[in-house]
Amino acid sequence: PKALGEAVVTVSNTEGEILGSTVVNVVEFETVNVEDLLISEIELSVMNGETAQLQALCLPLNATTKTVSWESDNPSIVSVNQNGLISAVKVGTAIITATSNDGKITVQCKVTVEPRQGTVIWSVDGNITEQFVYEGEVITPPTNPEKVGYTFIGWTPSVPETMPADNLTFTAQFELLV
Repeated sequence: PKALGEAVVTVSNTEGEILGSTVVNVVEFETVNVEDLLISEIELSVMNGETAQLQALCLPLNATTKTVSWESDNPSIVSVNQNGLISAVKVGTAIITATSNDGKITVQCKVTVEPRQGTVIWSVDGNITEQFVYEGEVITPPTNPEKVGYTFIGWTPSVPETMPADNLTFTAQFELLV
């Protein structure tokens, strides 16, 4: 538009016949800035390997641009995508920040990634013993099993020092005494 005010818009066909008209009021566009930003969680705990959705709300609700950007201060622990979806990468803590599109307003959420609890199964001649161990903790094998006429030679597969993210099963291996 060249000027503010009213304008009449008329539609006609190729023969010049007027098909209709309407009045258009041309006004100055008013930008409504974001004045506040709310976040769905200010503190959150998730298990390692899981995801969670954060949401941000720009106020006032009639703000012209309501987009926010998301950032993690430690993406090796918690990553976040452009929609606020967080992914727990490893045990630890990270701060997720949502920032208004003009960069003037930020809100944060502290995310704590907790270790997963796994199950260690110890199998001795079909007898099962379960042990619950958190990811990253030391795995303590039971007392070496005994079997008449045999010598205990170890566990298969070999027992790692600390618990990985997955459940584990170990089988006692015996050797016949000669």
